[in-house]
Amino acid sequence: MYIFECGSIVYDGSELSIEEISQSVVIEELPIPEERPGFYPQIRANVEEQSVYYEYLPTPEEPTPEPKTEIEILQEKLDIQDEAIMELAELLSGVMMNG
Repeated sequence: MYIFECGSIVYDGSELSIEEISQSVVIEELPIPEERPGFYPQIRANVEEQSVYYEYLPTPEEPTPEPKTEIEILQEKLDIQDEAIMELAELLSGVMMNG
């Protein structure tokens, strides 16, 4: 397996040129990365030292939802009130029929 400085991995080197092989580090298997909350591992290679390591990069955060506008908030309240009115109307019609 051939690891390049940028983190690219080539599993079958039969298609690599001698120059490309010289710009990589040859390893048998990938090292196991550490668990670091809030970070993800990106494999890297140091060709001069013929070693591989993981660079731990911050995990991208989920985008924060836009705050609701006053109209959206009022619409949600209105929808809740409409549901409550419908439920009360159903209850009232049941009472009047049985009543």
